Amino acid sequence: MHARRADREIVDPVQLTAILRHEVLLHLGLLTPEGNPYVVPLNYGLSEDGKTLYLHGASAGKKLDCIRHHSQVSFDVTQRRRLAVQVDPYCRSTTKFTSVMGAGEATRLTDPAEKMEAFSVIMAHIMTYEGLLKEPVVPGGGDLVLTTGPQAGPLPDPVAAGYRQAEERFRAQLAHVRATLPGQTGMEGVVAQTAIMRIALTQLTGKTNGHFD
Repeated sequence: MHARRADREIVDPVQLTAILRHEVLLHLGLLTPEGNPYVVPLNYGLSEDGKTLYLHGASAGKKLDCIRHHSQVSFDVTQRRRLAVQVDPYCRSTTKFTSVMGAGEATRLTDPAEKMEAFSVIMAHIMTYEGLLKEPVVPGGGDLVLTTGPQAGPLPDPVAAGYRQAEERFRAQLAHVRATLPGQTGMEGVVAQTAIMRIALTQLTGKTNGHFD
């Protein structure tokens, strides 16, 4: 999975993780039992090692039917949408954005301990995202700084430090949620009744469509 415009492609795992950590909504691409495409928006949580996504939803429904028949899935996470409208000529108008696209093997979790851990990751991810909105870790108002293309150089030190801080925040939130979630009233029942899916990532790449000046 590679971009046609290699100069706009993001392949650095640190940057890909940073983009995913700064968002909470993905669009999941599935195949129905009949072989038709189906896309659904879902909240997600990214694991500590950046190799797994966790999703949750109702205990029955179309997406679960799809995964039972076709466990290979794809997804997109899009960030920083910004219009760049030009009147003369109109055809030069565009939308600037950054996205991460990936694929993986989806599995529905059934073990109560695994489901509780996955739910902890999802909640820690969402809480970290909320914190990053309030207190950005990247200089310049929170916009992520990215290097692209096959000859991309290293990230500026303040940006790299900010991305490390985002991961430190996530780990701290995850430790807190792990310690408090199981003891909350009714939580075991909620988790038991919720469908939680694990996506083991097999492909991951990113793209930026223009600079955010």
